[in-house]
Amino acid sequence: MSSSDEVIIVGGGPVGSVLALFLARRGLKVDVFDRDSGLRTDLSIRPTVNLTLCERGLRVLRTLGVEEQVREATVPLYGRAVHGRDGSTTFQPYGNSREALQCISRNKLYEMLLRCAQQQPGVTYHFGQRCLDVDLESNTLTFQDLQTGTTLQRQAQRIVGADGAFSIVRQRLQRSSRFDYSQQFFPHSYVELTVPLQPGGRPPFERNAIHFWPDGEVGLLGMPNFDGSLMLMLQLPAEGGDCSFEGLRTPESVRRLFEERFPQLVPLMPDLATEFFSRRPNPLVTIRCSPWFHQDKVVLVGDAAHALVPFYGQGINAGFEDCATLDECLTTHEGAWGPAFRDYSRLRKPNLDLISDLALQHFWELRERVGDPSFHLRRKLERKVNSLYPDKYQSLYSMISFTPMSYVEAWKKEQEHQALIEQLMRLDDIEQRWDGPEVEAAIHQMMGARR
Repeated sequence: MSSSDEVIIVGGGPVGSVLALFLARRGLKVDVFDRDSGLRTDLSIRPTVNLTLCERGLRVLRTLGVEEQVREATVPLYGRAVHGRDGSTTFQPYGNSREALQCISRNKLYEMLLRCAQQQPGVTYHFGQRCLDVDLESNTLTFQDLQTGTTLQRQAQRIVGADGAFSIVRQRLQRSSRFDYSQQFFPHSYVELTVPLQPGGRPPFERNAIHFWPDGEVGLLGMPNFDGSLMLMLQLPAEGGDCSFEGLRTPESVRRLFEERFPQLVPLMPDLATEFFSRRPNPLVTIRCSPWFHQDKVVLVGDAAHALVPFYGQGINAGFEDCATLDECLTTHEGAWGPAFRDYSRLRKPNLDLISDLALQHFWELRERVGDPSFHLRRKLERKVNSLYPDKYQSLYSMISFTPMSYVEAWKKEQEHQALIEQLMRLDDIEQRWDGPEVEAAIHQMMGARR
């Protein structure tokens, strides 16, 4: 690797900016091309779904020295608040030690990381530039200036595709030989809605929790904004029947949906129908491909390599980990790009295939099981075992969200842990005795037998 190496990153979102920070630390010249027009005033006007940073994502920001700055703009979330149609609320903590996700506006995270990257020597952003094509032989990119309509070509030794789920860089790789690719649209789409602050500036709901209104195939998730208002993600089938985006055609039908399924919210959202019809439903897609690189010239990171549905909250965290792993591989291979790209792809792809599957499964768990008494009992038992053996037992969600262990390693441990929970669930009268001395003794016995 030479300091004269020029790297072009296509896509200047949070993942692209994090990678720019890593590469700048190596003294490389980095040009970031993004179709957005930069720090526009309308970024604070049009809301975007909030993101949750967990330990694996925060660890990457910590490495770059920007964690504390980002944390100042986050809201800690200590668990799930599950709301029933009857107005009841059940709180499910994430763990026994006040573990918390950190919720942040995607716009705010974008702005903060962009400013940090722009301050680094050798990093230059080019806004309003849409990537049209990549020539893999000469490593030449063609861009269109969205303001003038003119095209320009740029060549670089290395190209990084950080341009999202519908990446132009990846689409070019798809035309190369022996490149595997799959795209699976989820049957649901989503729109973002808001629950404003109430009279006197009161938050409408508990500020330090993720809120769920589970109702079968209809999902409603709420994440707090920094000011205490709530951003909702309404998830409906894209088509088919009255309870779908295709079927909801009038303000009356939208209001009826909420009155029937989420009556608690109706008096809190006076602009519900207007907001609903002002937003275009966003698709949810899972993308898998292999390999994530082409020779020593091109590499993919983030959604360009592995778009996930958002139900496990791992998309941004996985993208940040991609950047850290790629940086570690460059160190391991002493700046040799080809071996580093190959090692990076080998290490990351099995983990992202797994979390892609878990994210799909988690949708139905959140919609159908969070209100199930047996589901709650399992979670209570998991927290009980964790309180007795914190160094030996954590739930899958905790391992994924609050430790840096790989997704694959967490899943292997989960198989062992669930065998233990199944044994506990078979104990007589476990529903009444789950927190009693007999169950605690059984846990000690089982854990001792596992040594």
